[in-house]
Amino acid sequence: MTALDQLQRRQLDRKLGLMRESGMQVVPQGGWTKTVRNALRMSGKDLGRRIGVSQSAISQLEASEERETITLGSLRKLAEGMECDLVYAFVPKDSLDEIMRRQATLRARNIV
Repeated sequence: MTALDQLQRRQLDRKLGLMRESGMQVVPQGGWTKTVRNALRMSGKDLGRRIGVSQSAISQLEASEERETITLGSLRKLAEGMECDLVYAFVPKDSLDEIMRRQATLRARNIV
């Protein structure tokens, strides 16, 4: 592993650590779409008009988000309709270095 690889991993780990500490990865009850839409005082009909779908389609999309079956493309459209950015990330439960250490230890145990 090069010094550049280690530096890039540590920089990524710092960014992801901030997300982990903030608790942002916890999805609010009902999903992000419904939560942000309601906070903006935007109706499903208004959001639908902004992205070119019906109010019932918005209800279906919000339900699919809650079931975790929605696509990233649909989430992106919904976010744009609410003037938001879609942020998609894997947030490690521990530091990347610690995860790598545990994985290396498991591999070593399997060899021995």
